[in-house]
Amino acid sequence: MENVDALIMIRGGSKRIVNKNMQKIDGRTLTQIAIEKLYESKFVSKIYVSTESEEYKEYLKDFRVKIIDRPEYLSRGDVTNLDVLKHGVSKMDCSYMVHVDVCKPLSKIEQIDEVIKYAIDNKLDSVFTCKPVKFRFTNESAILSQNIEQRSIFFNNARVFKKESLLKTIDGWGRGVIHKDIPNVNPWEIDIDNEYDLICARALIKEGY
Repeated sequence: MENVDALIMIRGGSKRIVNKNMQKIDGRTLTQIAIEKLYESKFVSKIYVSTESEEYKEYLKDFRVKIIDRPEYLSRGDVTNLDVLKHGVSKMDCSYMVHVDVCKPLSKIEQIDEVIKYAIDNKLDSVFTCKPVKFRFTNESAILSQNIEQRSIFFNNARVFKKESLLKTIDGWGRGVIHKDIPNVNPWEIDIDNEYDLICARALIKEGY
């Protein structure tokens, strides 16, 4: 069986929502929701958190996670998630890495595990879950594996990468082939980017979505 570790990225200094990663939904922070979800995974061996924030590092002492010190040059607002993922996975001893975004709290661990299994079973370099966005590339829920041509989509949770491929060959988002045989996406998922998104996510989780 392939060794799978998880990576969560939390950066201090968020502007649209102050201290966004510590915002609470139903009594738990967004960071806590992501970590506790991964505790229940059938595949994840270890959970890593990449952060430069001393406040977050102190908070994380209450959880079973390994901290990756994010260097200052990867902590600016203009740095891409892909750069941070590459740095993080270079510190991890795994075959596959799954990235779970704390700003997308509604995906279930069963969905994430299914994506991990799909990536491993099909020996894919990477697999992203995605869902339709108006005026964007697809009108169906789908799985996307990194391969062929550039397309624009909305990424849901989760993203799974083969470590060696992420470090050596993967250099951008959204290039790939649709795998319609596994439309594994939570249609209610929200990418929390502002206060309105946070209000919506709180309401959906309260109602059981």
